[in-house]
Amino acid sequence: MNTKVVIVKVIAISFALFFLNASVFGHVSKYSELNFDSIGEKPQVELIKTRLNNISGNIDMAYSKEVHERILQYTVKHRHYTEKLLGKAIVYFPIFEEQIRERGLPQELKYVAVVESLLNHNAQSKSGARGLWQFMPATGRQYGLEKTKDIDQRVDPMLSTIAALEYMSDLYDQFDDWTLAMAAYNCGPGNIRRAMRKSGKKDYWSLRSYLPKETQKYIPRIIAASYLINYYHSHNLTPKGYQDIYQQTTVITPAEERSLAQLSESLNVDSELLRQLNPMFQGDKIPVSSAYGLRLPENRLFQYYTVYEPENLSTVFEAKQSHSRQRKLITRDSIEHLEKIVSYYGIQQQNA
Repeated sequence: MNTKVVIVKVIAISFALFFLNASVFGHVSKYSELNFDSIGEKPQVELIKTRLNNISGNIDMAYSKEVHERILQYTVKHRHYTEKLLGKAIVYFPIFEEQIRERGLPQELKYVAVVESLLNHNAQSKSGARGLWQFMPATGRQYGLEKTKDIDQRVDPMLSTIAALEYMSDLYDQFDDWTLAMAAYNCGPGNIRRAMRKSGKKDYWSLRSYLPKETQKYIPRIIAASYLINYYHSHNLTPKGYQDIYQQTTVITPAEERSLAQLSESLNVDSELLRQLNPMFQGDKIPVSSAYGLRLPENRLFQYYTVYEPENLSTVFEAKQSHSRQRKLITRDSIEHLEKIVSYYGIQQQNA
């Protein structure tokens, strides 16, 4: 074959491969560190360090390359998924924060659920851990989360949050350090104690190299999650894809065994919504027990008692009236607190 012909073909093939690769890998350059025009500021090292220092709390917000890489994943490489994660935070963080405040615990504990499950209440690992807080069955039972063929309380946002906070409080009692308590939540207290013996140290960053590899990354991921929640606005990230189904709901205890399908039809509640509100029920049956609360939209409460338990309707009505009177006594301080929460989550108030 003529040498000139060969050269021409090689050049042609090279151009073809170039444009093919440019098409296939176009998404890489779109969110590269060199192009931040549409996605906010570039998270430079010194800027990240300064911001981490400005986040007050009970864990050491130390900068590391793992922290930086995780922040890049949140703010640059996987922005679509990050915005969905932020949407889930709007749904679940109020639940976490209320329980944390009631117990006087550090607010940083809520970031454990971000790292454990990416705020997917039905997340399940290969090892059998499940829920927002990724409880193994045995540990779940230890902290009051029941698992049977009919229910799995590990996927209930409220019950699993209470259990997780109790577990982390117990770990803190063992190590007197919240960073170690969170690390122990990941790898177990035995691994922490072994690392302390081998290293002769009692703080996470000094004994970190003696921990399992996953736990070495764990606290940096929690720090990155804290950075994300505090500074996502600076990276032009917007919470998306969320529906706060837990607002305007109430929990009751059925007097008799019911089915979700039956309730959906009789109360005119979307069956999928009813399942989302009550994820602990693994099938259609709702067992009768004081431990198994049924969550319903508040506007279906009286309809439920009218249809199923009319003998209790007057008691429920009186309780509802009392609750309404209490709500009217909200002070200006409470209103200001709510406004701060709205501002924190970036929810813009709109004029009617």
